Amino acid sequence: MSSTFGWLDVDDEQRRRMLQVVELFKESGTLDELGIGSVRDAIADLLFPGTSTLHTRLRYLLLVPWAMTEVVDSGRHGDAVARMRRLEIKTIGALLTGSSSRDGIIGRDSKARLKRMPSELYWGALRTYGIVSVDMSAQNWFRQARRVTSDVEDSTGRTRGMIFGLHPDLPGPPQDWLTSCSTELRLAEADFLRDRLQSAVGTSLLGWLAAADQHWDTSGGMIWEHPALASFPSGIRDVVDNARRLSVSFHGAMLLYNLMLAEKLSDEDEASLVDDYRELLDEWEQELSGARVLDGWDHRVLWEIAETSGRRVKPGLRQFFGSWIRILESGGPLAGSAAARELVRARERTLKGSRSRFDNRAALNAWSGESGLGRLSFRWPVASRWLDDLNAAGGR
Repeated sequence: MSSTFGWLDVDDEQRRRMLQVVELFKESGTLDELGIGSVRDAIADLLFPGTSTLHTRLRYLLLVPWAMTEVVDSGRHGDAVARMRRLEIKTIGALLTGSSSRDGIIGRDSKARLKRMPSELYWGALRTYGIVSVDMSAQNWFRQARRVTSDVEDSTGRTRGMIFGLHPDLPGPPQDWLTSCSTELRLAEADFLRDRLQSAVGTSLLGWLAAADQHWDTSGGMIWEHPALASFPSGIRDVVDNARRLSVSFHGAMLLYNLMLAEKLSDEDEASLVDDYRELLDEWEQELSGARVLDGWDHRVLWEIAETSGRRVKPGLRQFFGSWIRILESGGPLAGSAAARELVRARERTLKGSRSRFDNRAALNAWSGESGLGRLSFRWPVASRWLDDLNAAGGR
């Protein structure tokens, strides 16, 4: 994520980043045990720019600017950052009161104890989509925030007072929204957000799907299983195909990694777990063959994709994944491959050093029985939810 709703000194900023990493790792299956993250994120950035795995509902792209406007218009002196936090906590209560479901409400359980506010989580997206047009952190925005007379006309041709750095066409909030509001979009709000996605990231898959203004049933699927896949622009379709091949091929490495950890514990409690992972590996090998993942694939195109997205792929990852693909191409049962086992073991040791679970008994004992098994989905679950929110607006 780019930029932040920051705290006021360097130590607190470092603490915030640590909290972000810890929170991300707490999500099931998100641990990047073998260091594939730079390529995964590069693909996600190209397909669904501005998104984050920590995003939930699309309406936060409006709820946050509404709170920002409220802070400016309150006219009170004092710490604007603290006032914003109080407003965001109040918004949690309003959403819990007015929403038909608690699903996607940030802070629904922690409420006033929430450490990371929606303004922090969504700030990068607000800038990416041009809803916030200034190139600064949220902290700096609050230092300069004010209502000014815009020299830029809105879409109706009017010149009106606006909040510094916010889009002139930003829809206003519903009446009494801080008392009761919903995560669901009104039609005018959806139209505004659809326009922002088309204007700011229209060449991406997210922009293309938003422009289509059509609802597809994508529940539970991956982006390469999308009903409209054949209609995607050819360049996007190529990226999606490489994403599919990466997701399937890399999943085998994670299954083998977990199998090796289960074997290393080698006690009666883990005996059934070893059998489970061997069975999962057998099923995965059938999938690898049936999905024709390796057929005609030059995996080095992944590095080109990463460079296009501005991500740096370290030589160690290039070497590891290249060796992994060569092992897969050689065939044979993966669970019994000494070369595959040594490759995975060496990769984890390189990344973790003395904290490697293969050498550190305390780290091994802390293993929960699975780690990093979530399939690489490239933030499609977030983007899919946003598109559902768009298409559900106004009763559609």
